[in-house]
Amino acid sequence: MHVALKAALCNGCVVVDATRSSTKRFPDSMSKTIPIWAAVLNRAVYRHRRRNQLCTSMSTDSEQHWDTSVRLPLWVGDSEREEISSRLDQWVDALEAVGVDVSGLAKVMKKPLRPMWLSQQTIIWTNRIKPPESQPFYPIMLLSASAPLKGPQRGLSQLGGYSWTYVPGAGDDEETWSGGLTPAMFWSEHNHETLLAASPTECQGLVAEVVKREKNKMQSEQQQVASSTTRDEFEQDVPTKSPFPKKKTAEVSASERNDVHHPPPSGCVSYEGAVEPFEDGSLRWIGNTRLAVGKSTSKLLWAEADAAVYCGETPLDVPTEYRHRYFHARCGTAKSDKFGFERVLPDILSFASKRLAEDDKLLVCCEDGLERSVCAAVAILLCHFDPSGSEFRKECLPPSGMSKEDVRQRLRLVSSFHPHARPTRGMLRQVFNFCRGLLPDTMNTEDNIQDNSLRFA
Repeated sequence: MHVALKAALCNGCVVVDATRSSTKRFPDSMSKTIPIWAAVLNRAVYRHRRRNQLCTSMSTDSEQHWDTSVRLPLWVGDSEREEISSRLDQWVDALEAVGVDVSGLAKVMKKPLRPMWLSQQTIIWTNRIKPPESQPFYPIMLLSASAPLKGPQRGLSQLGGYSWTYVPGAGDDEETWSGGLTPAMFWSEHNHETLLAASPTECQGLVAEVVKREKNKMQSEQQQVASSTTRDEFEQDVPTKSPFPKKKTAEVSASERNDVHHPPPSGCVSYEGAVEPFEDGSLRWIGNTRLAVGKSTSKLLWAEADAAVYCGETPLDVPTEYRHRYFHARCGTAKSDKFGFERVLPDILSFASKRLAEDDKLLVCCEDGLERSVCAAVAILLCHFDPSGSEFRKECLPPSGMSKEDVRQRLRLVSSFHPHARPTRGMLRQVFNFCRGLLPDTMNTEDNIQDNSLRFA
């Protein structure tokens, strides 16, 4: 939803993706997923306006020509095109069933969304294209970084003349080959200059040194913050009537958002609210549930929360005075540890149940605050809160007759306060499997086995 909102505010957006296939020019996400997403939102907004008579912001002509069809590329077959079109209303019903804020989107969207496809082979005459604000739609530019290849491309680099081999999709799943190196580490303290100047045989060792040095630096910063910031000092400026401490947000200037390594595209204006996830170091509190999601490196880790659950492989260096309020759920990502999250869910829920029952404010964090921590928050909401997050129950038990809709509703609640959340289907399926298994009337039943195989869209 936040992508559609920003596209409406900025008269369009650009989405970049790639494919592992050596024969495809565009990934399936651009051929089908995003066009379906745009059509469902267009139809949901149109339905909402017709139902609530909110069409006054559109002219009669615009209302009549509001595009509710699915715009698919030419290479999608007719039979598949018809199948997708026949299911659009069903998907709109499912969207409304999880309680998505369609009304908020309807107030912002003055035109429908429409996908457009660009690749390395696309030729555009810029003097024949109307500017986005003059188009009768918001263009969603789907830019593919891939090119069809008959086989791996080989060549020589300009830096030292080292040979290289390009394989489509090899850059995906960076956690399997980067050795823990992140973009922030790469650009920090001239690390990029050292790594780029190194030979292929030296690179792996240097990467290990950079990752170790940066992790030690982050742990040292956490210790300094924990020792210098006491809870009483932090809460001095907090009104007694507020259920949560004030969120300390760092002001991020446009020059910091668009530095020399991340310049804005030519002719584009940066959206004022577009900052990186947790760039301000704050936590994402989920309504009044006393539950928050955040990064394990947040400087407000122990200042805002009474207790914390960390989902990750390497334990955090926690100060002694906080260890009794900290739980380490040892698990990897969905790709590196396929069923690891489901194994630690019982311990996560047990720790969360005790803390929430004592009216503690609980933080669930992981390395990036986007995947494992989000799924843990969804599981806690399933077992302790109603769909809106307003009613807490001490008994750790999901709703009777639990279905995928219950998972979607909790995920929607988390996403409404944490728009950058991006849990994987596999990890959401682990949450569904485990929580469904807690219900005595659904364990080991045929329906449960069938539901467990369903995919989360």
